[in-house]
Amino acid sequence: MKTHVSTKEELEEAWKPFASNRRPPADIPDDAIIVRSAGEPFFTPPSRPRKRKLGLGPDARPWIEKIRRGELLPSAPIVEKMRRLSELLKSAEENSFNLDEIFEQARALSFERFDCPICKVVFMSRLECVEHIDIEHPMARTERPLFCEVCLRTFADRKAMEQHESYHKRVHLLIEHGDLEIVDPEILLPETCDVMDEEVEAV
Repeated sequence: MKTHVSTKEELEEAWKPFASNRRPPADIPDDAIIVRSAGEPFFTPPSRPRKRKLGLGPDARPWIEKIRRGELLPSAPIVEKMRRLSELLKSAEENSFNLDEIFEQARALSFERFDCPICKVVFMSRLECVEHIDIEHPMARTERPLFCEVCLRTFADRKAMEQHESYHKRVHLLIEHGDLEIVDPEILLPETCDVMDEEVEAV
């Protein structure tokens, strides 16, 4: 334009046809979505509410009572318990377990379950799950170093593993401070054993 006009008046006269085409800026609504060239929305989407994680809280007694009442995890039927005991005794005989080792392995509570961290097969005792991992997945501990030996679980990252280990430490502290009492159940023997003992003593 500068090459065609020499004064300001000439410039305004030459610019009039173009100035009439100018439109006033349109009002942009507040809820307008501005799309970037990549196709992603320009605004930040509202965050979804996070589910609150369940925790033990300051007092573990309500959770213990819920477990005892069978509200959290169902108890195994008596037939399943007898099958597990039969397999345990068979394994103890094959591996020459002493009495203390048998009792230790038989302490699996009725509401406990152990999931294989690799193939998700469910076992009703820790012994069965450990044997399964050792036989079916011998490289599991090497390939997945973030592995909890207490409850046989793997974790995706170090932070999750450390948080999980803190729960185990908390339980140990509850036991050490006397807030949680561990009671060994009384071992009941069938009446037939008493009769056999009396017969042996009589001989």
